[in-house]
Amino acid sequence: MSIELHRPRGLPRHRRRGHGPGRQRARTGRQVDLAESALHAPAAGFGETGFYPDFIEKAAVLVVRLAKNHPLPDGNKRAAWVALRLFIEINNWSWQTAPAVDDAEQAVLAIAAGMWNQDDVAAWLHSHLMAPQVR
Repeated sequence: MSIELHRPRGLPRHRRRGHGPGRQRARTGRQVDLAESALHAPAAGFGETGFYPDFIEKAAVLVVRLAKNHPLPDGNKRAAWVALRLFIEINNWSWQTAPAVDDAEQAVLAIAAGMWNQDDVAAWLHSHLMAPQVR
């Protein structure tokens, strides 16, 4: 079981649904929907069976969906990286070998460019992450 990330509660409902004048409101609603979809993807499942039972798979789907869905007007890659780091931290996982800034940048760029899929990201994360220590 892992802790999930969610849409900020302060985001007004009318913006979320795209109501209001002009295209900007509709675009904002679509962007929020894309962000929510990406944030909920790690918890997706059918009945009691999760689509991503492994924590690394959950982390991979989160960063891939945020980087590729483009829910923000700018900063999608940065937001994906920060969400990944936060997801790892709040679930008590840690970096076995923290990636260098250049390595992390190349990984996120590869995800956003479509060169890495969820399996590629999961393999990369397996080599960098360490499960929580049971005490």
